Amino acid sequence: MNTDWSEYYDKFVKKNKGDLNDLYYTSSIEHNENINKIFKILSDDPDAIILDAGCGVGNFIIPLSYKCKFVYGIDISKESIKLCNERIMEKKIKNVVLKVSSVLKIPLESHCIDKILCLSVFHYLDYHQIELVIKEFKRILKKDGILIVNFLNGGSPHGLSTKFLRFIRQIIKGKKNYPSTNIPLKKLTEIIEKENGTTEIIHSAYFYPILFPDTIIRLINNRFYYERFLPEFLKRYGLSITLNVRFQKTVKNYNHT
Repeated sequence: MNTDWSEYYDKFVKKNKGDLNDLYYTSSIEHNENINKIFKILSDDPDAIILDAGCGVGNFIIPLSYKCKFVYGIDISKESIKLCNERIMEKKIKNVVLKVSSVLKIPLESHCIDKILCLSVFHYLDYHQIELVIKEFKRILKKDGILIVNFLNGGSPHGLSTKFLRFIRQIIKGKKNYPSTNIPLKKLTEIIEKENGTTEIIHSAYFYPILFPDTIIRLINNRFYYERFLPEFLKRYGLSITLNVRFQKTVKNYNHT
């Protein structure tokens, strides 16, 4: 992607660092339900070594540091890592290491991580980059390791209506490069399956098209959690989807002559 997201988030963190509640936080019942599910999976093993890939200012790293053996955090934003380090030092947390790094090439040894969290990163990547990231995650995960990935689903009503509006705009005003990509669940599943991985949807939310009024969305999401009552097959159509991914160990067959 051409957009320099590291520079963008450096500026964003500098602007908002005085109010941590405004940094990477969305207030809704749906959001909180998703966070609780993710945290439950990541914090169930006190001996686990965890990577937060795209850790931001540490909203997951800090609580996880009290629940597991060790946490690594990487982010492309220097300002995010700087602020996260300040928060960690202030709380005297000793079992966290942070690095400025892209998810495309993670500075960790192979098979050293028990669990990976990748929250709201994929929509900043194109399809080829996502393929590379999945390979990297598989490389650093231990056998039976877990990847928790949250992404914006291009196959949702929001994603499809966005694609349609961009198509109309292209007809009227000409071609335009957009700085983000919402990958469809089906496409992401195919990429993961190519790496011998399996997926399970653990959370799905936001079934609104792009022009649905924000005031109504906030009214609903701050008061109701209706998605829990939806049929299982509808989960694939949510905008925000969280997957539990596991990679199977590849067994090579050798022919003896």
